Amino acid sequence: MSSLTDTLKSLSDLVHYSRRPLPTAPDGLTDAQAASFVLEKPEDHGRLYDFIDDIQSAIRKGLPVDLDEQTLLAVVDAIRHAQTTGIDDRYLLLEKVFTLISRLPSNSTAQNKLQDAIISLLYNDLPHPPATYLGKKYAFRAADGLNNSITVPSLGQARMPYTRTVQAKNPIPYSSLPDPELLFDTLLRRDGTKSHPSGISSLLFAFANLIIHSLFKTDEKFKHINNTSSYLDLSPLYGDSEAAQRS
Repeated sequence: MSSLTDTLKSLSDLVHYSRRPLPTAPDGLTDAQAASFVLEKPEDHGRLYDFIDDIQSAIRKGLPVDLDEQTLLAVVDAIRHAQTTGIDDRYLLLEKVFTLISRLPSNSTAQNKLQDAIISLLYNDLPHPPATYLGKKYAFRAADGLNNSITVPSLGQARMPYTRTVQAKNPIPYSSLPDPELLFDTLLRRDGTKSHPSGISSLLFAFANLIIHSLFKTDEKFKHINNTSSYLDLSPLYGDSEAAQRS
């Protein structure tokens, strides 16, 4: 095991030193090498070298965690589920990692790397921003769609402007739009009855009509305002405000 870690440390230093600029001083030393002699500072190494050295230092003081079956299961669980369903807290992996961090040299490469990883894991494990608040006010969205989202409470609320996700390249003024009745008579009106080739019942289109009127109710005066919520909540039947629902 020692020969393997020594080899990894040597390879780390090889890569680290190869990235340095060539020395230009007459003594042939780099600035870091000269500082190690003059200032008695330890020579810098590659990150992998420092990481392995920190782990070896911790092991020499005694194993920071118990290398038992539970620890192995905890590591396997983290590898399999950390990016999907999440870590199983019953394996106590985080507690073992905290113990390891506390026993590593202070401000060492290994300690800093593990601390950053744990902080990122704990932060990313929770939704940001939070999904909702506690209390009766936020238990359900309001009759008009208010508070469906705590980050944008008015999004989808009745009597709010329509949202735009794609900018119009050739906007048309409302005065130039055709009359809705003319569109219906031209495109949708039919003379006589005809069976659908796929056998679809006309009730499907009645259901689609219910969905449309649940989601869209353009104000007659202000065409950019939607007088119903953006949620499929059967507002044509129950109403799009608390007053309408209570009446």
